[in-house]
Amino acid sequence: MKNNKMKKIAFFSPVHIYPIFGGLDIRIWELLKVLSKNNEILLIVYNDVGSAIDLDTLKKQVTDILVIDLYHESRIMNALMLSTFFINKDKLFSYKYINKNAISLIKDKLKYFNPDISIFGYSFLVPLMLKLKEYTGKTIVDMPNIEYEIQYQYIKLKNNPLYKLRQYIRYYTSKRLEKSIHNVADQIWVVSERDKKVMSNLIGKETSKIRVIPNSIDINKYKIATTDYEYTIGYMGSFGYNPNSQAAEIIITDIFPKVKKRIGNAKILFIGASPTPFMLDAANENKNIILTGFVENISEYLSRVAIVIVPLIMGGGTRFKILEALALGKPVISTPKGAEGLDLVNDRDIIICELNEFPNRIIDLLNNNDKMQKLINTGIETVRKYYSTESLSNSILQSLSKLGVSDLEDKTYHL
Repeated sequence: MKNNKMKKIAFFSPVHIYPIFGGLDIRIWELLKVLSKNNEILLIVYNDVGSAIDLDTLKKQVTDILVIDLYHESRIMNALMLSTFFINKDKLFSYKYINKNAISLIKDKLKYFNPDISIFGYSFLVPLMLKLKEYTGKTIVDMPNIEYEIQYQYIKLKNNPLYKLRQYIRYYTSKRLEKSIHNVADQIWVVSERDKKVMSNLIGKETSKIRVIPNSIDINKYKIATTDYEYTIGYMGSFGYNPNSQAAEIIITDIFPKVKKRIGNAKILFIGASPTPFMLDAANENKNIILTGFVENISEYLSRVAIVIVPLIMGGGTRFKILEALALGKPVISTPKGAEGLDLVNDRDIIICELNEFPNRIIDLLNNNDKMQKLINTGIETVRKYYSTESLSNSILQSLSKLGVSDLEDKTYHL
């Protein structure tokens, strides 16, 4: 690709990105790596209190960084913000009151940087985008999830009336906000054709503004992980996220006991930060349930499992845990929800089945080396073809060319 003029891109991140704790971190990190290859990047990061941030690593990837306290932490101010849902139903809603000092700092930074494009890394940043519209250049909203779908799923988690009321409010306001994005942004990025269809249905029409920018991984960083742990099953995720903690509970209470009954030396390895009290208690009571906590190098721990399972029954976007497992040469068994949005073929790339089938499918796969090897080979090939950094690069460049801000000479972009 020839690029006669380097572009200036402001990227607004709702997470600290690095160190990487979950899928949203991975997505934004991979986007930044591609975007910074031929552009100047101003990274604006929300300072989430109590969360670590590796500024030294981030500074190597971008031109400049602004870390801000975006939201007002006062409960009174946030309660007033919540009341706007009832007072003015035409107003775009933010869950928290945006700090006016933060707005002033961002405006000053944007005036100096003068971006050609501003990318907002989640739908709930749209109210912020509107406050900055004069200084952003072209605007893109990246949607790792369709948030209103997730909020609707959360309603069913608890029977507490106050909890349900809060989730209904979040569902309706998220839906209203996401329905409005096509009116206020120049482009919308979603992670799959499935999410593109959901957004088109929400808007009520198909629009060229919606572009599929798939989740991707730098496959060259993942070395095939051989294992000496023949009957160890793995599940990856940040367990502070409700869908992951729910899946872990399903594994511990239902799936794993049935597998253990037929394979006496079976083990389950939970890889990821923030294990719940339920998980900690289960691990204390059963030495075959192993928790790693946060890990920097997932390959090291995945080398200890024979297969990866993804018994998700809620969530959104597409699952990095599946892409990472396949890249590391691990066969995957997933629910339809877990594999949702990924261009993977059942019984060729991964095994897709309902929860009640998991124990038998796990046992059969653990005892069928030929089947495991076929899944490994095709899984790696599919990830390399559709979910590599190079595939992501081409998708981004083609999308930017539609905005009229990309000097795209050809459709191939080599890292």
